[in-house]
Amino acid sequence: MILFAALSWAATSNLTKIMLSWESDYSSLEIVVWYSVTGWALLSPWMIAENWGSSIPEPSTAEWLTIAYLGVISTVLSYVLFAKGIELIGPTAASSYVFLVPVFGVLGGWLLLGEEIGASMLLGFVLIVFGVTEVQRESDRLSNVS
Repeated sequence: MILFAALSWAATSNLTKIMLSWESDYSSLEIVVWYSVTGWALLSPWMIAENWGSSIPEPSTAEWLTIAYLGVISTVLSYVLFAKGIELIGPTAASSYVFLVPVFGVLGGWLLLGEEIGASMLLGFVLIVFGVTEVQRESDRLSNVS
């Protein structure tokens, strides 16, 4: 499943770049809407099968707000920005920024929850930022060559 997820991510990143170059002028938002509709169509049967026979939950206001945040901010906004990044800097460089997610997750835990950051985490942060910087530099170098 992890291999399939990685292959899907790579295919989606490259497909986004291809769609942005078509003469039909698809916007980043249109592409994300189509990805979302496709994902909904592919995942809905699994959700129905998993919940078949269970009662329909009645979410509280806080749960609806959480769902709205996940749908609008975490999903749509982030994917629109990612698609825009692919348009501006290419799929390889844009995809490298995914490696910064754990860095910001740990920093969020430190700021919001008071978690401690050890020396091994700091070393990991440095290596991740160095790796992303190198991928960005190589991507810039390759785009200037072609």
